[in-house]
Amino acid sequence: MSLAFDGDWTVPVDGNKRWSGTVHADRPFVALLVAETGRRLFWAKTEVCDPPAPITFDVHPLRDPSHVQPIMKVRDGFLQDVTVFLRTPDSVVLPTLPKVGEAGLLLRAFVVPSDPETTFSMMLLARDDVRVGRTGVWRPKAAIQPLLPSIVVIPLYGGRKGVVDRAV
Repeated sequence: MSLAFDGDWTVPVDGNKRWSGTVHADRPFVALLVAETGRRLFWAKTEVCDPPAPITFDVHPLRDPSHVQPIMKVRDGFLQDVTVFLRTPDSVVLPTLPKVGEAGLLLRAFVVPSDPETTFSMMLLARDDVRVGRTGVWRPKAAIQPLLPSIVVIPLYGGRKGVVDRAV
């Protein structure tokens, strides 16, 4: 499944810096959203998405101007549990989402200049490559498991949201 992405920074919303875009695909898909913050890996899963699907990335300022809550959302899946201290209060989040991509690859979408660096990525899979449970939580079919990146095995087979500590 081929993917295409577009988007850009928009007018701030309620004090949040916002990047807004779209993912285009030729058939329905699911998405795994991943944030890596040094020692922790956070994840969230979407339900099945019909293309095109909206993508947003908000940088929500907290009390200290260098302390922010990045929030990434694809359709109904969202990561909001990450908070970081920016290297400097005027640090800029770098969008790195490619213009085109392939299903089954972990695509880096945003880099937050924190210490350690925080990255937000996403992996999209065709609806045909997953089993969807009665609650909408999906897991990859056995046939594609050997093709998937090992860093996301726990999230792929886990619940709708989660976090794991990992060795650095």
